[in-house]
Amino acid sequence: MNTKISTSGLPNYIDRRGEQSLLQPYQTYNTKAYGFYLLAKPDKLQALCDRYLNEPAGGAANYAPLVPLILVLFNDYPHLGSIPHPEQGFISYKEVVFAVPVVDRNLFEVSDLPPLKTNLDAKTVVGKKIEELIIDIEKTIVDLEGFTGTLEELIDGIETFVGSIENLTLDGVTLFTPFIFASDSIAISSGREVYGFPKQWGWIEMPTGPDINQPLSLEAVAWQIFGINNPAIRQRITQVTNKTETNTRLKVEDLADLIANRDAIRGQLRQFALAGYADLQIAVSPEKLERIIDIILIILTRLFDVSFENVFLKQFRDAEEGEKACYQAVIKAPFENIRVNDFQLYCDQFIFEIPELESLELKEELGLIPVSDQHPNQFAPIVSYYSAFRFKVANGTILWQAGQPTPWLLQRYIERRVEQYVERPVKRLWRLLQWR
Repeated sequence: MNTKISTSGLPNYIDRRGEQSLLQPYQTYNTKAYGFYLLAKPDKLQALCDRYLNEPAGGAANYAPLVPLILVLFNDYPHLGSIPHPEQGFISYKEVVFAVPVVDRNLFEVSDLPPLKTNLDAKTVVGKKIEELIIDIEKTIVDLEGFTGTLEELIDGIETFVGSIENLTLDGVTLFTPFIFASDSIAISSGREVYGFPKQWGWIEMPTGPDINQPLSLEAVAWQIFGINNPAIRQRITQVTNKTETNTRLKVEDLADLIANRDAIRGQLRQFALAGYADLQIAVSPEKLERIIDIILIILTRLFDVSFENVFLKQFRDAEEGEKACYQAVIKAPFENIRVNDFQLYCDQFIFEIPELESLELKEELGLIPVSDQHPNQFAPIVSYYSAFRFKVANGTILWQAGQPTPWLLQRYIERRVEQYVERPVKRLWRLLQWR
């Protein structure tokens, strides 16, 4: 038996024949995704972050919802394989993801933010030494600690500080996924055991291309009502239907196209969303809807970035004390080398139906806001999109682990803050100073 100990102090993983947990990192090709942003209650989203991330980590993790939205993804993976062992082949499967865009408050606050104000423009930097500029930057960081308001105001303020949105990196923004359903046992085992993806089995139906002429659906084993004589059975978890069926879409070529045409895209999405909401009799003001669409468009720019991160609670139930965890950690899993081949925003109105299930209270736990009191199990996306892309699931990072010291987290936090708010802005300002 191989008992070699690694330099990290961890024993070697012992593979077995028919192993269901693939060795990471992984590479995907020709992935297709249908994304839907649903309105949700902020207090419910914060409760999710606290329950699965912040409270277990005892302050080492400090996540909050970025916007009052749930992102639901229907993903089709025709090819996912182990990068270290491509000779093994690949798996093909489908997946449904319920994700919350969150922000790491250990990097910056966005809970209640006044617009970031700074006079670090071309006129004020002329004649200043780098040491003086760093002092100004440090003052700006102090202002940022008490930031209150919206992500849009944060973007507006930082854009004047570090340049246009094309060069902006929101290092603290990530996706937290409390629910994932997959149609393949290897995908489930690899996701749960390696990274902590909370995957469970699901039967998933979705289209093969951008046209949505059939419902997207998810079924899984669940209990509608708990009871000593009630078996868990396969039943509907959610279904998405195209209410308008026009298949009208706005094609976005790349990030520059999205930024250059943001006003036009926003206007068209607002028009279609308002029409759909008026028809559904949802009480939402045009101003609020337009602001939400603006924030979503900002988030969508991350799709064209080279990477983004996911955060999970990885845990295993203890064999002796079943109510305890023998292993528990908060893990970040980065998606890297993203290459978007196709991106289209839908102008159709879609409807989600999520039934009441006692064992899987998605509506209650996610805080989803229904279209009306008369239709409490129906939900309408604010923005919907189709995307085709490929990416790499890189090695994860342990942010916190039960029973392990975490002083290194403080060092990591300081290094990222210095790079994010000092080094990059100083370099940019120095180039501006040279240009003047």
